[in-house]
Amino acid sequence: MNACRALLLAASVAVLNSSCMSLDMVAHAEGKAPPTDPQGPPYDPQPGYYALVPLVAPLDLITLPIQYFYFRGKQDAAIQQQPPPPPPRQQPY
Repeated sequence: MNACRALLLAASVAVLNSSCMSLDMVAHAEGKAPPTDPQGPPYDPQPGYYALVPLVAPLDLITLPIQYFYFRGKQDAAIQQQPPPPPPRQQPY
């Protein structure tokens, strides 16, 4: 039973550390660009934001299904907007 709990805890920590709000708090703390806009200007480094990560972790868990469908929809829209590749050129005989 303890092995199942440890596995569940490890999986939940992995999921929580890959969500939007947690990554944004870490980016604020490290002075990096926002994870939702990597080409944007970087934040000023503020290590105090590390203290907010445990507070936003439950919010990440609650909003995880919404975030999944939101970012999945954005990814699908970006794929549909790409022009089709040109047809291969045929060599004259």
